[in-house]
Amino acid sequence: MLSTIELKIDDSRWENYNLWKYIKLVLPHYTKLLVIKELRLKKILVNNQTSFFQYKLQLGDVISIIPVSERENTNPKPILKSSKPDSIEEQIVFENSELLVLAKKAGQIVQPSSKLSCYSLEELLQLYLSSKEKVSSGLEYPAKFIHRIDHPVSGLLIGAKTATSHNLLSNSLKHRELKKVYRAIVFGSFPQEFLRLRNWIVDKHSKVKVLKEPTNESKLAILEIKRLKKNSKYSYLELNLVTGRKNQIRAQLADLGFPILGDRKYYSELFKSSIKLSEIKKLPFNSKEIALVSYKVIFPDSLLKELKLSTNSITLPPKKNVLEQHLTRFF
Repeated sequence: MLSTIELKIDDSRWENYNLWKYIKLVLPHYTKLLVIKELRLKKILVNNQTSFFQYKLQLGDVISIIPVSERENTNPKPILKSSKPDSIEEQIVFENSELLVLAKKAGQIVQPSSKLSCYSLEELLQLYLSSKEKVSSGLEYPAKFIHRIDHPVSGLLIGAKTATSHNLLSNSLKHRELKKVYRAIVFGSFPQEFLRLRNWIVDKHSKVKVLKEPTNESKLAILEIKRLKKNSKYSYLELNLVTGRKNQIRAQLADLGFPILGDRKYYSELFKSSIKLSEIKKLPFNSKEIALVSYKVIFPDSLLKELKLSTNSITLPPKKNVLEQHLTRFF
């Protein structure tokens, strides 16, 4: 029988860090689901008391774990990587000691998956930082992105380099203080200069469905739309993502009747019947790269000092903005 592991939180960097994430750092084979299960079975205690997986660690806390061996945790082995990792250095838009902002390319995955043989951006971020700096002894925070961008979408992605910045940014995102602004080219002549959408979204796994009224399974979805350009066939929109739901922008715009160029996943049957397939095929966007970019991130002023930022916003450079490269073709 394996002896109980005791972990004491005596370093301020781990204060307010999630319990399950900390355990995974120490015991990499502990998945989120395994931590939840072991907490329920009282095989993981905090200060000799039951706790929950999202508990925020405090200085002086003692975590007691009756360990599960790696053999007992029967998760499938990850697929071996099929190629050498690419460098993300050219994708970096901003970097300091607390965070990093890079320009994701369409097709890149953000988080690791045992089902895929390619490197995720999170893995490439950690490789980049480990090659840049010598890792000191002891437990280190592995840099992570605080949000995701859909597979066929490009643009700005924020990575936290320290546990402190991760907590600050995650909480800011949760409380809608950190703003994420997108831009998109859509089909149709958008009539309003400004529109605030308020819908509810239900996750149907492969797609999401937009509802006018809430249900037990739905989540509130708020999107602010500002029209930048339009003509009789297309519109160029700026989108303030107030709530960050799965596929939210794509689903809400399609439901409104203005689907994003290339986003065949959300083309309605009515839209498909109204447009020529030959016209769609001529467009520079497709299901692998749709006409939607994460354009700007705006940080709350209250975090500028702690995150060591001299400005409250970071904008996607024109050279890395695929929409800017094609605007003259449409407008």
